[in-house]
Amino acid sequence: SFLNNPLNDELKEYYFDTAYELNQTISIKRSDFDAFEEIFFFIYKKVCDSSTLLKGSKRHVMTFLHYMYYECLIGKKDSDDKAR
Repeated sequence: SFLNNPLNDELKEYYFDTAYELNQTISIKRSDFDAFEEIFFFIYKKVCDSSTLLKGSKRHVMTFLHYMYYECLIGKKDSDDKAR
């Protein structure tokens, strides 16, 4: 896989640092939102509104968030097995 290739170790560190920071934000802000999707949109807006480098690539931010969620790196499950 891309992240397992030693040539990509620096990107791998960035990836897991980002996942950690997002998880902290999600944990802190979770009670501010009714639906988990609202947190995704909140993070998307924060990232995209603060970066001119993403011009033309903003759609990839949501893909990135969903991939991290799919890989269980962000979010958590409650006792009802619903994403939180």
